[in-house]
Amino acid sequence: MLQEIQIKNFAIIETVAIPFQNGLNVLSGETGAGKSILIDAVGLILGDRATSEAIRYGCEQAEIEGLFYFPNPDDTLQKKLSNEQIEFSDNQLIVRRIISKRKGSNTIRINGTLVTLTQLRYIMSSIIDIHGQSEHQLLLAEPNQLRLLDQFGGKNLSDAKEHYSALYGQYKSLKKEIEEIEQSSREKEQRMDTLNFQINDIEELQYSAGEEEKISQELDVLRHYEQIAEGLTSASELIAQGDFDLSVNLKEAINQLKEIEDYQQGLSEINQELSDAYYNIVDATERIHDLVGNLEFDDKRLNFLEERAHGIEVLKRKYSDDLLGYLSNLKKELENLSDSDRSISELSDALTNVKNNLQKSARQLHDLRLNTAHKLKEKIEEELQSLYMDEARFRVAFESLGRFASQGNERVFFEVATNRGEAFNPLSKVASGGELSRLILAIKAILSHHHQFDCMIFDEIDTGVSGRVAQAIANKMAVISKDNQVLAISHHPQVAAMADHNYLIQKKTEHGRTVTTVSQLSKENKVTEVARMLAGSKITTLSLEHSKEMIKEATTNKKIISTENKTD
Repeated sequence: MLQEIQIKNFAIIETVAIPFQNGLNVLSGETGAGKSILIDAVGLILGDRATSEAIRYGCEQAEIEGLFYFPNPDDTLQKKLSNEQIEFSDNQLIVRRIISKRKGSNTIRINGTLVTLTQLRYIMSSIIDIHGQSEHQLLLAEPNQLRLLDQFGGKNLSDAKEHYSALYGQYKSLKKEIEEIEQSSREKEQRMDTLNFQINDIEELQYSAGEEEKISQELDVLRHYEQIAEGLTSASELIAQGDFDLSVNLKEAINQLKEIEDYQQGLSEINQELSDAYYNIVDATERIHDLVGNLEFDDKRLNFLEERAHGIEVLKRKYSDDLLGYLSNLKKELENLSDSDRSISELSDALTNVKNNLQKSARQLHDLRLNTAHKLKEKIEEELQSLYMDEARFRVAFESLGRFASQGNERVFFEVATNRGEAFNPLSKVASGGELSRLILAIKAILSHHHQFDCMIFDEIDTGVSGRVAQAIANKMAVISKDNQVLAISHHPQVAAMADHNYLIQKKTEHGRTVTTVSQLSKENKVTEVARMLAGSKITTLSLEHSKEMIKEATTNKKIISTENKTD
């Protein structure tokens, strides 16, 4: 329940703190006193958008704070708070919202934790239900009528709807995937042609890893054949030519040193170095001779290698430096595209299977809704009788869509015939605002037993009615208030008389400024306020007596309602 709301510098409210109670809380006051401002303030702590224009003139910020108490908090609320990492102790929730003229200074806190507007809406969505003139239009929208029917259907219908939604998600996903594949079929064929051409282009080259390095080395030899031959011959002659032979001379030097190395320290190391040099020279000489012997010039081979190197270079420029890696990727892509026909077949089979299951689920959903519609019809017509619409008939209409949609495969909407002999018409065709208000109140009364909000707010829902109908609406609010805290803004004395707690909203001028004040009424002041609502601005002895009698009758009615409620 909403225990208290504090409002500061909001519209024409300077500061008010309103403590609410269980049961039926009725707020009354003259037109223009600021009753709608209170509803706007409550809307802000539920997650409505705010603008700086709502801040009281001359102030920098407005503050709205709501204190909620939950004697027996349900699992849904506690799970939501846990998901958002918001502490919940003493079964209380404090929502504080600041609207500032300074950009970036708007803040929302729940139990001291900063939250976003989206988080606020998520947490508060099942705590307060506000219904006013603007909500009339919401109920006229068919999607909302379907939502109300499903809500009345309880857990079985909710589970069936959840099952259908899961299958519908699979159905949409598979359809989209198949459509995307089919739409890209032409592009796929063109891509496969391109891939095949590029694969053939590369494979015809018969390229192997590291081939360029080998070609480069062989080309270097062939292109510099004369220079290599001359260099090798010259080197060979410098090592050994005529009577001069470097290796022979070096071997002789080694022998000479060998004879004297015992007499001179260090000669042994020198001799070893000369020996190493001797063997290196002998080995190098042999390799030079081998190179000279194997050196051969082949003009055809040179032309072949140059053409080969050019062909590789062209393909690398055309495709990639990593030809083999690129070729591998081309083959993988081609393989995936080749498998797409098989994928479409598999997806089509999966779609058929899901479609069959979806059809069964839609049928089950229809049957449950149809059964729920019969029960809702009986309940609403029963409620309408108590609201002096004895001749009214209500029904839920079903029309096949011929296709699957997110909520089923049918159109669902409410129809009503308000008088005997009239045809059924959609709710949007109901001419009287008073009839629509009573119909909505009947629906709210029924659904209050199926979705128990902690607080229900009715903003002048009794507009357009009077007399015994206003009394019937007052009785209905009293019924709802036995299971839910109810806040009602009303101009009718019947509703004010039925209240468990009364509040007077007044507009005054203080220090040259208009302010709205809210005060909780005592029993005596309640009599005066009901008398004002009966007689207008001039309260008479007769209107006071009438007020007392109306309050006394309301007290009796509430006792009867309470007894009937316990019996139910």
